[in-house]
Amino acid sequence: MKKLILFLTALFLITGCSSDDSNNGNNSFVIELEPSTTESEIDKHFTIEINSEDEIKEMWVSLDNFATGGFTNRNFGKSYTLNFYFDTLGEKTISIKAKNQSNQISEKQVTVNVIRGNSIKINGVQIVSFDGIDTALDPEYSDTDPNRLADLVFTLQKIRYVGGFYENDSGYDWRFWYKSIVLENQGNLTWDCSNDNLYINLQDNNPFLKLRFALFEQDFDSDNNENLNFLIDTLYSDLDINFADYYESKPSVIAYSFPEYSLEFKLFVDWAD
Repeated sequence: MKKLILFLTALFLITGCSSDDSNNGNNSFVIELEPSTTESEIDKHFTIEINSEDEIKEMWVSLDNFATGGFTNRNFGKSYTLNFYFDTLGEKTISIKAKNQSNQISEKQVTVNVIRGNSIKINGVQIVSFDGIDTALDPEYSDTDPNRLADLVFTLQKIRYVGGFYENDSGYDWRFWYKSIVLENQGNLTWDCSNDNLYINLQDNNPFLKLRFALFEQDFDSDNNENLNFLIDTLYSDLDINFADYYESKPSVIAYSFPEYSLEFKLFVDWAD
């Protein structure tokens, strides 16, 4: 009798485990990914089309294997197009996970290699002059104290695709791109950006022919938190840097002058071969 009970118990356990494994393994939901390219250029918009035989109700998109990642819950239908672009070089792995109406999940990945193409690289920025250079912009210090000089920061805005992964018709707009380190007490007025991967696609007839430059003095509030204040006034922001005039000559140093603001600076750049 004991042997019979043990046999029936073992049979029940085996049957139960087999049933669970079958349920977990019978995931008929599969997505297929169709990228518009597997080799893209800096700043260039490309797409990945998601196709399935089932209706998709939820989707996750991640560029770091879901350490972080975008999630949205909506009715995607059986086919949907996701949008991407990159402004750094190298291979990018895009992970996409979807869930159908039966809560089954399918996950696939696409690898896209981002190449430089016709991009210009910014290697450095040098301030030549500004209204208030070598003067006491921090009046709490004496006329001989080096701390009276400006602690300088510059920022760049770039025209970027603003729709996000899931939006198909949002187009392009200016977005924050880069903030420099602080040059305390004016430093040498030169920033080395050669290791910061600052690439801008200069392909003909695309929107990436400009940047927007702003210059700030870095101050701290009473709690010693960073507080970006415009150096002179708001005219030091949104200064357009246009590369179109230098497309043919390709100089390694480009000087920009805004005499109405007493501002002059240089960009040190590297052009694609």
